[in-house]
Amino acid sequence: MNTLPTPTNLRINSATARPLKAVVFSVGTLNCAFRLDPVYKVVTSPQLYGSQDSWVGLTHLGDREVTVLDINKRLFPSEQTNDSVNIRYLIVVQNQRGELYGIPVEKVPVLMDIPFANIRVLPETFRQANALGIASHVAVVFPANTSMTLFLLDIESLTRL
Repeated sequence: MNTLPTPTNLRINSATARPLKAVVFSVGTLNCAFRLDPVYKVVTSPQLYGSQDSWVGLTHLGDREVTVLDINKRLFPSEQTNDSVNIRYLIVVQNQRGELYGIPVEKVPVLMDIPFANIRVLPETFRQANALGIASHVAVVFPANTSMTLFLLDIESLTRL
């Protein structure tokens, strides 16, 4: 299993490590990603239960309950209207305790290899002072001759919000 670099192992691992496999998706104007390991599955958006005003909801996946965390609503609350986001897919991730969380997205997520040399740890000060503190790392990748900044989300931080 590839682990994300820390300040101490970033230089050692980045030159020789295999790329990090990640599931990449958009949240508002941001590009986000999860390491592939905790991704349980991606499904077409099932029936969601909860208040329209809340960013936390619930859905059923087989015989399990999934807590749905609408990151778009959480990060961009002033841009939301009832019809502002057409949720078509649910990225279901599993935290270290085995709990399932669903992240609603508009477009099907993409599997991407991210070179470790392109990944940097986000400063702790930024993480503590910003709603985007749910990201632990940032990476710059270059698909199709353009640059794209990806925020690598930390499932454990996300589930503590």
